[in-house]
Amino acid sequence: MVAVSAAFGALTLWLLWTNRFEFARYTSGIAVGAILAGWVLAQRPDFLPGKLSLQDAAAGNSTLVVLVLALLVIVPAIAVLFRLTLEGRLPEQFHPIVTVDDRRDR
Repeated sequence: MVAVSAAFGALTLWLLWTNRFEFARYTSGIAVGAILAGWVLAQRPDFLPGKLSLQDAAAGNSTLVVLVLALLVIVPAIAVLFRLTLEGRLPEQFHPIVTVDDRRDR
């Protein structure tokens, strides 16, 4: 997994160098995900070696159901907000990105 992360990290740097920022965003996410997946696989079967197993650390079914339901509401809402912001369709009064230069212009 470290090799996968290193490869995607190098690809991300190359994409940034060639000004392909959209693809670099995705490859950097894959690189971080590969490191996290490698860490999880390295911990198997213990979450804290000698102290806490993955089975003991697992949440109950009711917690997982609530988490999935919350994600079904939150993730689409954040995606819509992100798309509206990037497309510039969010009204100015709700626009979250304000720079120092923007404040001086007002």
